[in-house]
Amino acid sequence: MDLNRIDNCERMDFLQQKEFICNFEKNYLITYVSPSFCTYFDRRQKELIGKNFLDFSFKEDRAALDQLLSSLTPDNPVFSINYRPDNPNDDDNSGVLRYVSIRHGGAEIGAGNEINGLTMGGVGRGTTIEYVEVLSNLDDGFEWFGGTVNSKYLVSAFVGDDDFDYDEGFRGKGQFWFAIKDELVGGGRVAEQDGGTDPEDGQPYAIPMLSNVTYIGAGTGSFPQGDGSELMIFRDNAGGKYYSSIFTDYNGANGGKGITVEDLTSGEDSRARLEAGDLVLVNNIWYNFAAGNSLSQFAPQQFVADSLAANGNQIVDPQLLSISRTSSGLLDPRPSAAGPAASGAGSSIPNDVFFSQVDYYGAFDPNAPLWTDGWTAIYQNRITTGIEEKKQLSGVLPAEFELSQNYPNPFNPTTRIEYNLPQNTYVKLSVYNVLGQQVASLVEGPRTAGKYTITWNASGMASGVYFYRLETENTAVMKKMMLMK
Repeated sequence: MDLNRIDNCERMDFLQQKEFICNFEKNYLITYVSPSFCTYFDRRQKELIGKNFLDFSFKEDRAALDQLLSSLTPDNPVFSINYRPDNPNDDDNSGVLRYVSIRHGGAEIGAGNEINGLTMGGVGRGTTIEYVEVLSNLDDGFEWFGGTVNSKYLVSAFVGDDDFDYDEGFRGKGQFWFAIKDELVGGGRVAEQDGGTDPEDGQPYAIPMLSNVTYIGAGTGSFPQGDGSELMIFRDNAGGKYYSSIFTDYNGANGGKGITVEDLTSGEDSRARLEAGDLVLVNNIWYNFAAGNSLSQFAPQQFVADSLAANGNQIVDPQLLSISRTSSGLLDPRPSAAGPAASGAGSSIPNDVFFSQVDYYGAFDPNAPLWTDGWTAIYQNRITTGIEEKKQLSGVLPAEFELSQNYPNPFNPTTRIEYNLPQNTYVKLSVYNVLGQQVASLVEGPRTAGKYTITWNASGMASGVYFYRLETENTAVMKKMMLMK
C-alpha cells in the first residue's frame, strides 16, 4: 500500500478486532487526504469503535453495529451511533494509530452533522494512539464518545470547529496535545468538554485527565467565524482535569474568554462536578485573551475564578518562541528556556505510569526539537520552524562523499549545510550540543545520489557551539558550528 495515498479506498473502519493497524515509524508516515481522492473513505469517517462504555441509554448489539458501519457509503451516511456493549471492557484494544496525519477531511452530511478528523467511540485503554495530526478539518479535530483510551502527541491545526471534544463519559488520559486555530475560520473552541446527552447525569461521568497541553487560539486581534466564545467550556455535567498546561492567544466568534463552566439553576451540571472534585485545573498558565488578562475577565464566573486561584494557576506570559499561522517557518510553540514555562510544572503532573514526568509546562520541551518535526503537515508545509531540504537538480553526480562547512558561520538563527552523496544510501544528519546530547535531527532516511542543501532554523536553541554529524552506511563525519544571538 502506498503510504501517501489510498487509491482503492480500502475498508478502514478501525473496528475492534479488525486487522488494520496503523503503526508506522516517523519516516514512513501514513497520510489520509480526503475527499480529493478517497471520498468513500472520507464519508465513512476516521472512526474507532471499541468495546467500552459510552454514556447512552440506547443499546445496540455488536453484530448490528458492524453491519451498520459496513453499509456506510456517501449515499447512505450514518448520522449517529449509539452503542453500549453487554460486557464493557475498559482495557479494550482497538489497534494502533501511530504517525498518522489526517488532512483536509470532513464534510457536512446532514444538518448539524459534520465529520470530525478522528472520532473514537467507546475505545479502551488497550488501544495505542500517539503521534496523530488533524489538519484543516471541516469540523472538530478529535472527538471522544465515551471510552478510556489514552493518547499522547496529538496535533489539531486550523480546524473549522473545536480541536478537542469529548462526550458521553470519556475517562481517558492525555499528554502532549497541541492545538492552534486559524485566524479566519478558527472561531470554535479549542476544547469543548461535554458529559452525557440523554440523560445528562448518566454514568460514567466524563472525567479525563490531561497534562502538558498547549492550546493556542486564533489570536486576540482576529475575528474568526464559528460559534465559540471561550477557549474551553465544560457543560452537560462534564468534568475533567488539566495539569501543567498552557492556554493562550484566544478570541472566538462570540467572545474571547478563557473558560466557562455550566451552572444550572437545578439538576446536575458541570459546576457540581467542580464542587465534587471531578473538574479541576491545577498549575496551568493562562495568558492573552481578547476578553482581558485578569481572572475576572477571562474567567468571569466567580466560582471558576476562585477554583483557578486556589489551584495554583498563573497569569503570566509563557514566552512561546513564536506564534505564526502561515507557511513562513516561524511557528515555534516551545517556551523560552529562560522563561516561566520552562520549569516548575513537574510537581503537579499526576503520579501515574501513563504520564511522563517532565518539569516544563505545555506540550513541548524547551530544550529539545519539536516532536512535530518530520511527520506532520505543519512541518512539511513549513509552518513550524525547523528544516528545509533541497536536492540540486544536476545531471552530474558527485564523485565522492562530502560534508561542507555550514554557511554562514557563526549564524543567527538560520544556516545552510550542504552534503554530497556519490551513491544511494541511508543518511542521518544530526546536531549535538557540547555535552554530546542530540538537539536536532535534520535528516534521517534513504536518499538518492546527489547534492543536498539543508537549511536549519535554530531559533529555539541557546547561543553556543554545536556539532553536526553526517552518517551514511559507510561513512561518518562531524563539523563544528557557532550560534550567536
